[in-house]
Amino acid sequence: MSDTVTVALQPLNDFALSGPQTDIHYWTSSFDGRPRLSYAGPAADGPRAFTGGVIQALDTALGTEVSVALDLVLDGAGRTLTVVLPSFRSDGREERFETFAVVTTNTGSPGGAPAGPRARYEVVPLAGVARAVDS
Repeated sequence: MSDTVTVALQPLNDFALSGPQTDIHYWTSSFDGRPRLSYAGPAADGPRAFTGGVIQALDTALGTEVSVALDLVLDGAGRTLTVVLPSFRSDGREERFETFAVVTTNTGSPGGAPAGPRARYEVVPLAGVARAVDS
């Protein structure tokens, strides 16, 4: 007769990421039930904090893409931060992983922008730790 051990899988909801001159912390749900993201890096003037509906999380073939607008101008110009988080199967232990963020810089409306691409992309390599924490 064999002994069977059942391990309960727990969703990871706390992601701490760091890379060159960049620190990002993302909670899928916080004490008030809303997601939170903090960003400190060269794409923003000082540390930034985001809560709730301004954070977009989208499941794609890459994983979960978490995006926030770092700044936005009426004509469509601005910068967006997108962090790619892989999916996990975890028993609740801390999981280390590598991923990346993309800072997208949009040049603005087609009428006011010069010819060429309307967006530039800067890829930021990140090392991360994912945890399951109680909100």
